[in-house]
Amino acid sequence: MECKNSKRMLRMPKAEGMLARTPSKKWVWLGLFVFHQFSLGFAHKTQVAIAKMGEEVTLPCCYETRSEDIPNNYRVYWQKNVTEVVIAYSFGTWLPNPINRSSLNQRTFALSITQVEISDAGSYACIVQRTGSVKLCDQTVILSVIADFSQPALSLKKPSDCESSEVVVSCSSYGGFPKPKVSGFFNNVSVDWNTSLTSDAKTSLYNITGVARFNVTENMNLTCSVEYSDRTVSGEYPLTKPDNCESFKEDPPSHEVIIASITVLSIFLVAIILLVRYFRCSACERVRSSYNGTSQPTATEDETKLDHIGRSLILSALHCIPIVLHDWCLFHRPFDSSRGGQSRR
Repeated sequence: MECKNSKRMLRMPKAEGMLARTPSKKWVWLGLFVFHQFSLGFAHKTQVAIAKMGEEVTLPCCYETRSEDIPNNYRVYWQKNVTEVVIAYSFGTWLPNPINRSSLNQRTFALSITQVEISDAGSYACIVQRTGSVKLCDQTVILSVIADFSQPALSLKKPSDCESSEVVVSCSSYGGFPKPKVSGFFNNVSVDWNTSLTSDAKTSLYNITGVARFNVTENMNLTCSVEYSDRTVSGEYPLTKPDNCESFKEDPPSHEVIIASITVLSIFLVAIILLVRYFRCSACERVRSSYNGTSQPTATEDETKLDHIGRSLILSALHCIPIVLHDWCLFHRPFDSSRGGQSRR
């Protein structure tokens, strides 16, 4: 029993020595804090930038120097979508620039792109290193490109039926990006548009048209809006009630046309009358000569035919006169709106 107790007593000082060498909780938490801050310095930071098509945009980097020129012991490069290098500076040497519209600020390492195109949209990363491949920072910037749509244009198609009050409305907008949608209100009620969308193969710009039918029983207002990204372009338009098809009434011929028609017809009649009188006088001369015993040439076959033609022309002219007068009266007849604006023939 005494031997066992002595062994336990000999082990106790060893345990106390191990406890004395264990770091305190204060130093443990301090180390974790430093490690956390160190990790945050190298963590990926993501920012968002929005640019208009055709304008210039500047993408910020995560590091900057105090000098106006990039030191020779730095390596800075921007890459797009992980694999495509946009611009790069490596330890005193500028690498070939695949995008000639881009430039690098030599103090802030910010990337500038002029004449922004739709194809420039994407994820950009700025990476800064020092000699020995020590990464100083790594930041990601998401670039979105927009192009403003045109003011919505409205076109109306009125009903062909005089009793209908339904109007077909088309709302169109052109040359924008990204993909839009059409919305609107008719008499303060939301409109459900039937939309069609097209895209230009070269510029990637969209054209959109929305079509809707409305029952216009009184004068109302229509609002058409085109929404894209976080932007909206809209217009308000008045819709008027169809005017009982007065727009479909036939326009009467002008007075100049009527006068010209009557003049031509009068000349035609006078010519026919003179022609008939000529043939009648010739016939009378032949009869008178037969009574006097003098021999006169008889009517030839051609003269007989001309006589028949003259008579036919007179009958045709007499038949046309009532028709012309009837049409003239119809065109000058007062408009009857109760019968849909159409004159009966």
